[in-house]
Amino acid sequence: MKKAAQRARKPEDKAKRSKKILQVAWGIYEESEGTFPTVSDIARRAGLAKGTIYLYFSTKEEIFLQLFLLKLEEWVEFSLLKLKKVRNADIAIRKVSRAITQYPLKNPSFLKLASTIKSVVDENSNDEAVFQSRTRIAKLLDYVYRELHDVFPCVPRKRIASTYIYRSILAYYRFVPDLHHIRRYKAAPEG
Repeated sequence: MKKAAQRARKPEDKAKRSKKILQVAWGIYEESEGTFPTVSDIARRAGLAKGTIYLYFSTKEEIFLQLFLLKLEEWVEFSLLKLKKVRNADIAIRKVSRAITQYPLKNPSFLKLASTIKSVVDENSNDEAVFQSRTRIAKLLDYVYRELHDVFPCVPRKRIASTYIYRSILAYYRFVPDLHHIRRYKAAPEG
């Protein structure tokens, strides 16, 4: 008989459980070559009840919105890692540009997921999740700018903003601003 998963009570246990759900969902997504698995599939593979998944994410699309954000952050870190090893601005920008293209080539599932964010994931996620994702992306943009500026304080802001990594994230941020989500979320009574 299979042992039931213990209830996560502590914040660190809840974070581990959420991470496990995301890892399992990503694994299934990659195996299926870009098809969103059902919540039942994710729960079964994670060894959890379907209802447990819904304690952490309101829809399967919300799971993939969180995965997209994690993979976007991973992409940024991968790219900025190349930057920190070089002190010459022109060489660093070329290395970062190369890193930006290497990550999606090594992670084709990320590109497939990114292409569905607007049409599938955002449209089927709740307003709060979409608003939080936009906030997280704005913070990521700020982080990229600060990292670039710290490494190259003499490089003009305009030059930093023109780097491919900054433009790539900004393009996503501008591509999916669907203000109806934000307006509905901000207009909702607090409770």
